[in-house]
Amino acid sequence: MNRHAGRLTAGLAGCLAIVLAGCGAAGTSSQTTPRPATNGVENQTTRPATNGLESQTAAQVARAANTALKAAASVHVRGTFYTAHRTENFNLRYEGGSASGKFTVNGAPIKVIAAGGSAYLKAGQRGWQAMGNPDTAGLPVNQWVRVGSARQTLAPFSLATLASELTAEESAHGGAGTVKQSMLAGHRVVVVTFPDGSKLSVANIGTAYPLRFDDTGAVGSRAFSEYGAAFHITAPPSAGH
Repeated sequence: MNRHAGRLTAGLAGCLAIVLAGCGAAGTSSQTTPRPATNGVENQTTRPATNGLESQTAAQVARAANTALKAAASVHVRGTFYTAHRTENFNLRYEGGSASGKFTVNGAPIKVIAAGGSAYLKAGQRGWQAMGNPDTAGLPVNQWVRVGSARQTLAPFSLATLASELTAEESAHGGAGTVKQSMLAGHRVVVVTFPDGSKLSVANIGTAYPLRFDDTGAVGSRAFSEYGAAFHITAPPSAGH
C-alpha cells in the first residue's frame, strides 16, 4: 500500500467512526413485492384491508418495521444524522447487497458506491479533508477510488443499522408508545408516537414497511421510499486503488 492509499484508508476509518457515533445506532408479515410508485402501499381508493398494525402495540409495530426493512429487496432512504454539533445528511439507494448515493461530513459531499463486495468513494478536496486527510496532495480529487469492503464501509448506513434504530427507540422506552392510524403522502399508515415525541410511520396496508422515522434524539430523520424499485447499481468504471 502506498503512502496516499494508507492516508486514504485511515481517513475513511475516521469518517466512519464519526458517522457511526453520530447516528447513535444501537441494539441490536410476510413480504410481498410492492409497486415502487406506491411505496409498497396499495392505492387508497381501493380501500383494501389493513395489515392489522393498528391493533398492535408500539413495540410490535417497530419490530414489524425492522423485519420488513431488513428483508426489502430495494429501497431509497434519505435522512439526517448528527455529529460534532452539526446536522449532516445522506441519500442512498439499496438493492440487494449493493448501494449508491452520497453523504456529507462537515458539510462536504462524499459519493459512495458499494457493489460486488467492494466500496468506492468520490470526493473533492473538502471531502477528503473532512475524512481526516489534512494534506490532500496526491489524493484523487473527484475520482472514484476503491477503499475496501462494501460491508465495512457501509456499516454505519446499512439496512441492518437503519432497522436497528427503529427497535432501539422502542426498547429505550420499554415498549411504551401510542399507535394511531393516519395518512402520509397519500398512503395509509400507523404512526407510533414514543414518549419523547419521536415518531415512526409504518405502512398500514401490505408489508409493514417503515415510511418515515423522526427521532428527537441523536438519530435524526429517515424517509423511506421506492421499495422494490430496480436501481441497477454497478461498480464505477476505471476506479483507482
